[in-house]
Amino acid sequence: MVLPVALESVLWRADQMARPAGAVLDSGCPALDAALPGGGWPTQGLTELLCDVPLSAEWRLLAPALARHTQAGGEVLLLAPPQRPQAAACSAWGIDASRLVWVQPGGAHDSAWALGECLRARLPLWLLAWLPEVSPLTLRRLQVLAAGAVAPCTLVRPAARAASASPAPLRLRVWPAAGWRLGVQVLKRRGAPLTEPIWVDATPPALAALWPQRAPTPTPTAPAGQETHDALAGRTARDALRA
Repeated sequence: MVLPVALESVLWRADQMARPAGAVLDSGCPALDAALPGGGWPTQGLTELLCDVPLSAEWRLLAPALARHTQAGGEVLLLAPPQRPQAAACSAWGIDASRLVWVQPGGAHDSAWALGECLRARLPLWLLAWLPEVSPLTLRRLQVLAAGAVAPCTLVRPAARAASASPAPLRLRVWPAAGWRLGVQVLKRRGAPLTEPIWVDATPPALAALWPQRAPTPTPTAPAGQETHDALAGRTARDALRA
């Protein structure tokens, strides 16, 4: 069946990788970019990162893209992070802390409302929000608003929500692995299912310079069932963010 060109350009077949409507931002990891529709973090639609330990895996995964975004003059709105952002930790990742906007609403309802207002205003900010509790109806409303966004909108939610349905077109489960590696499981994308996890080297640039010749870390195995993580990796990541 031959479709009109206008229809063919917006049609997505589930066995193929979708073409994002907006631009994408390089994640800093070629293997991860290859698994993301368009080859990077989308600037339209919600992206969910599902993690067990807040401010551990998600920050390390996003740091390379956030560093390039802020160094290019872009701004990032941090909405309801579990801890106060630390300038020294941002600098260790190459993130310009002067380009971060920190907003701490009074509760889950206020956080969702603030995120919706930012999306409705089409602000050119990377929106990074921690929303552990949000209703399915609110998620659908946020996805509708994010479909017209001009910058990424990333939601950090508990790993336990992985089994729950979500309107977000991109959902990733992220956990710290041995050393400074991260495991990334693509739970949902507009493309063929991806069953194998992606292993990302998430060593901070400030630390990578101290041991450039370090031996490669053996490939870890994915956690079975509920997300688990290496205790040492989780502790060192949190310590680095609090430095």
